[in-house]
Amino acid sequence: MNQFEFLPLITIGQYFPTGSFFHHRDARARLLFFGGFVLALTFSPSIIGLTIGLSLVLLGILISKVPIGYALKGLLVPLPFLIFIALLQILFFSSTVNTTIYFQWWIVHITTSGLWAALLLMARFVL
Repeated sequence: MNQFEFLPLITIGQYFPTGSFFHHRDARARLLFFGGFVLALTFSPSIIGLTIGLSLVLLGILISKVPIGYALKGLLVPLPFLIFIALLQILFFSSTVNTTIYFQWWIVHITTSGLWAALLLMARFVL
């Protein structure tokens, strides 16, 4: 039964005590900041906003003293789902803007817009 246990693989919500600046803050403030940060990343329409989000995530990991390997370990479980969703985005994304079509067959369209949308989707999820 231990082989079906996913809790050690999921890092969101796991407490990793390091005694850092973030660990000494009130739990309500941390939850409020995290929720606002997730909303900001989700609704950011540009790559500039996601780049700022990436820099804040990296800064937060450095300040919190959580090992980068531990932080990235949480991406292993949803990785197959993320790749599947990105492929769907690439193959079936339709845009009204003028875009370069790389491949087209029946309802499958691989375009610049689809590739860009898949990249933004993956960046949002990873961040």
